[in-house]
Amino acid sequence: MTPADLARRVKTEARRLGFELVAVGPADPPEHGAAFGAWLEAGYAGEMAYLERSRAKRLDPREVLPGARSVIACAMNYHQGEAGDGPTHVSRYAWGRDYHAVLEPRLRALLAFLQAERPGTEGRVYVDTGPVLERDLAARAGLGWFGKNTCILNRQHGSYFFLGALLLNVELPPDGATTAHCGSCTRCLDVCPTGAFLGSYVMDARRCISYLTIELRGPIPRELRSLVGNWIFGCDLCQEVCPWNRKSARTSESRFTPRTNLQAPELIPLLELTPEGYRL
Repeated sequence: MTPADLARRVKTEARRLGFELVAVGPADPPEHGAAFGAWLEAGYAGEMAYLERSRAKRLDPREVLPGARSVIACAMNYHQGEAGDGPTHVSRYAWGRDYHAVLEPRLRALLAFLQAERPGTEGRVYVDTGPVLERDLAARAGLGWFGKNTCILNRQHGSYFFLGALLLNVELPPDGATTAHCGSCTRCLDVCPTGAFLGSYVMDARRCISYLTIELRGPIPRELRSLVGNWIFGCDLCQEVCPWNRKSARTSESRFTPRTNLQAPELIPLLELTPEGYRL
């Protein structure tokens, strides 16, 4: 079987497993590695110290998987339509079940398929849990392009999708990067109430509502509190205004169906949650 034939079979299997998007790219050092390093050094990562600790690996996939040759980038749509009215807002990605538990087993199944098709194949599976720059890998593979809000955009699915990466020691023909289609639009930059965007493609995570409501372990800085609004877990503002997300179809994955009272939950019941109830 030729590498091109194997790539076609892998893509077919990935779609059968439920990934709407799949593309192949090289396991080379990320194109935006220097920008990532400068971003870290500027302090824009805030308290996310794990990014600095894993910098060397994130800047070269071969530090993660020795002999890495190719990357299979996969994406699964989680779009559930417009949010309803309510006293609070939760980011769409958290409405359904934990996406790690949905994507990771399917990526492992894809790796097992590859290993059956080509014995000796080694791989590593990541769903934003390891030292790889998934968005950079996805863009280089042609899954989409970097939006000015730093999300990956796709012409068919906008940006409402989860990314997964499969590093391989097998060389497959790359699909090639796509071109950007944001033009002069700056809606995502302009809508941010906390001023997290310092310009196109540059975000200060310390001012991002998603960071402030998820990653930050201490209190939200006083000067930003009123700007956070009613967002209590994550934020979708810079995605909601993106014209490409108007074209995004709803997900067909049942495990991403919104859980009861999670799109706009009441605050008092949330304050009464036990750790076990929160994990549900």
